[in-house]
This record gives sequence, C-alpha cells and structure tokens, in this order.
Amino acid sequence: YLLNGEKLFTGNGPVADLVAVSATVLGEGGPKVGACFLDTSTPGFSVGTRLEFMGSRGLPNASLHFDDVLVPADQVLIDPESDQLPFLVGMVALLGRIYFTGAPAMAIARNSLAWSREFIARRSIDGRALGDYDEIQRTVTATLADVYAMESAVRWSLLGSGLTDRWFERFATKNLLVRGAWRIVDRTVSLHGGEGFETVASKNRRGAVPVPLERAFRDARGLRIAGNVDFQLDNQLGRILLGQYYADARTYADDGTQGEPGPGAGTSAAGLSPANQEHARAIDRLVGELRRFAVGLVRRHPDPEQLYAKERTVVLLGRIAGELFNAVAALARAAAAGTPAEAVPAGHQELADVHCAEARHTLSGLFARLEPDAEPDHAHISRRWLADGGADQLVRH
Repeated sequence: YLLNGEKLFTGNGPVADLVAVSATVLGEGGPKVGACFLDTSTPGFSVGTRLEFMGSRGLPNASLHFDDVLVPADQVLIDPESDQLPFLVGMVALLGRIYFTGAPAMAIARNSLAWSREFIARRSIDGRALGDYDEIQRTVTATLADVYAMESAVRWSLLGSGLTDRWFERFATKNLLVRGAWRIVDRTVSLHGGEGFETVASKNRRGAVPVPLERAFRDARGLRIAGNVDFQLDNQLGRILLGQYYADARTYADDGTQGEPGPGAGTSAAGLSPANQEHARAIDRLVGELRRFAVGLVRRHPDPEQLYAKERTVVLLGRIAGELFNAVAALARAAAAGTPAEAVPAGHQELADVHCAEARHTLSGLFARLEPDAEPDHAHISRRWLADGGADQLVRH
C-alpha cells in the first residue's frame, strides 16, 4: 500500500519509532478503513508542525506527513466484512483510551483529593477550622465519592477481563473518568479560592504552598477532548445502545422486556447497607425505564438513521447508560467490601451512598430531558443567527 496524507493530533508522534495510522483504503468493493502500522524511518514519512496544547506539557504531539509511504501488506489490517476498522483494532484502541486518558484523569482526581485535605487542614475562617463548615464537608464528600466511583468503573472494566470483554463498559468509562476529574479539579480550584487559579511560579515567589492546581485544571479540561470530544462519545455510546435494540427489536414484548423478569426483580442487595439497597432498587427501575424508552424509540423509527439524526436524544441515552453503569459498579464494589476477594478500607457503603444519591439526581434530570413538554426551536434560532452574521446582529433581533 502507498500511504499519502496528513495525520493531526498524534500523541507521542514526534518521538515514536512505530506509529499506527487509520487510512481510507480504496478498492472494488468501495472504501474501507484500514489500520496501517509503520516504522517512522520509512522513506516518505516526516514530522510536520509540532503542536502546543493548553496543558499536557508532557505529551509530544505533531502533525505527521505521509508522501508515498510504502506499507507492506502484512502491516495493514482490513476487515473484509466491514468498511470500519477491524474489531480487534477497535478493542485495542478502546482499552488504550482508558490508559491514555483515564490514568491521568485518575491521577488528577487523587492529587486534587490530597491537595484538598492539605488545604483544609491548614486553614481556618473566623477562628473556626475550615473543615467544620457544612459546605466544605459536602465538598469533601463529593470529591471522595467521585474518586470512589471512578475507581469502581475502572475496576469493573479492567480487572479479570480479556481484550474483547466488557467493551461497552470500557467505552463508557473514558467519559466517566475525564468528567469526574474535571468536576473534582473544578471543585478543588474553588475550595482553594485565589490559590487555585494562581500559577506555581507565582506561589513560589510569595512563599505559598506550590500546589499546581492551575496546571491540573488545564490538563483535566484537555482530557475531555482527548480520544474524541466527550459529547461525541456519548453520541457514539447511544448509537451502540440503540443498535443493540434494533438488532433485538422483534423479540421485545409490549413492555420492552425480552421475557425476563421485570425491573426490580433481578436486583441483589446482599452486602449493602439499607440506603444502598434502596439505591440498588432505584437503579434497577431506571435500567428498566431506559430499556422501555429505547425500545419505544426503535419501534417509532424503523430507519435507524432517522433516529440517529436526533442527536440530543442519542447523546442523552449515552449519558444515561454511562451514569447507570457507574452506579452499578459503585454498588457492586461496596457489596464486595470486606470479602476475601477484595481487601477494602472502611467507608465503602458511605461513599457508594453519596455517589448514588447524586447519580439519582443526575439521572432524574437526564430522563426528564429525554421527553420535554416543549423545547425552543434551536435549529431556527441558530440558523438565523449564523445567517445574519453572528453576535453583532444579536441585539437587533
């Protein structure tokens, strides 16, 4: 194969000895997407403009150029049955995304937790320890629960599973981790007040504790677009979910089930506190509600593309699926606490309770937005504004 073109935003691209490149492969059966693996010493390969991000200073990145780069056939993977990347390549990319973006997100979250504790320990307001204030206590428990939920999603997705296992959960986990890190670092910046937005250099000049929150803030935001922007991943996850319902559409009963017990009947609350038992039952009911809603959508839209064009609905379905998975993962981890299979610290039940209480509020809002009573005409408003030249015409209308 001869490879021609340019690839942007390649992590470690400027320093790599081996790169993987997805490319459109033309053939008699139409265009396909192939995965090409090549040595960067191959003639025709060159590194173009080096990119500089807001944050992520330790990530070399650049545009890569390919000018008649010869790639041997045994270094190109193409799925003969599909026009998409081969399944195993996708699974490798899916797993890699958790390490590439999820690991730094976990580091930011855990660092922020440590920085929060250190800051609260050394501060007092009006002669009262900062940690004695109600809002500060709620901020602390929110961060603790977010870290716990993020860890639970990672454990579920990675421990004891092969390359092709738990791929749906792995797909959801990337957004759960990067959004969790963003919430946590944003919360920590607020907790630190002016110190949170101040650079390390500035803190050093005045002798303050050099916590690098400003850097973590930028890094966390960048992770939400690394490996695809977060709302588009929700869109893709929603399509995957609906695609499964389209595949199974003929087998559903009128209530959206496939002959299995109704919502609530399959929930196991063993090992959970009373509060978490209630969360488990509520989450199970919401899983059933999501299933019935998705089945109804599939039945009303025989053409999948017609449904996929309703992007906000598909995005919301992806968000809901991710939130439900994270709540289940947190509850499962709490239920396993203290068993020989997992040596865990005290506080499992409490942290799962905090996370699930907040998750249920989030899910309630997401479900409500799935079927709004009325909506503004976003298409008309945006088209008129764009056609009239933008912000300078806003007041006139």
